[in-house]
Amino acid sequence: MMQYPVLLSKKNGQYAALVPWLPDCAAQGRTRDEVLANLRTAIESTLADVEITTVEVQAKKQISSNV
Repeated sequence: MMQYPVLLSKKNGQYAALVPWLPDCAAQGRTRDEVLANLRTAIESTLADVEITTVEVQAKKQISSNV
């Protein structure tokens, strides 16, 4: 299970939520629980056909620790 930071707002009685680093991953709802459930579905849909991995990169220049 992964956790994602979410921006949650309420305006005019409607909730909105989005995941900042997942493009186009947003949802709306009448309640906090509803918007989070809708966002969970949006996240699952967005990540259905992608892979999350890491990449190791070699630094070009070594930084000396001598001060």
